[in-house]
Amino acid sequence: MEQKIVIKNLLIIVMYLFVNLSYSQTNKDFYTLSKDGKEYKKIVGYIMLDDSIKKVNKNENTVHYYINQARLEHRKKDHLITICNSKNVNQLNITTLRELGKIESEELERRLQEENIKKYPRPFHHKMLKIFLLEPIDSQNFRKIEVEWKYLLK
Repeated sequence: MEQKIVIKNLLIIVMYLFVNLSYSQTNKDFYTLSKDGKEYKKIVGYIMLDDSIKKVNKNENTVHYYINQARLEHRKKDHLITICNSKNVNQLNITTLRELGKIESEELERRLQEENIKKYPRPFHHKMLKIFLLEPIDSQNFRKIEVEWKYLLK
């Protein structure tokens, strides 16, 4: 009898995860909390690359950036790389990943209240954020690399 209950609960959990994952984001600049829900503009964040950020080429199409215990991923087919000058970079609000996490958490709580959603699973990926890494090329130019915050390493 206990085995049936455990199996039933596991199936419910798997279905729940499947449904949540199936609500993938289609527009790169907006996110939703539920299927056919209201669209919200993603939070844009800029992080300056420095020596503490580890860059690892997974393969020719994917690069991972490790900031403390977080993994950011750049996929050539999904993310852009552009060049900008120092004047443009000085106008950007450069932040840290920790600050972006706080802003994302506050945004999620506010949006859940707006839509009157009581129970909502905490996201595995940070789909509410649009993150760019700023990599200095020379004294005047920067490479602006779009990345996706995949998860925290524990």
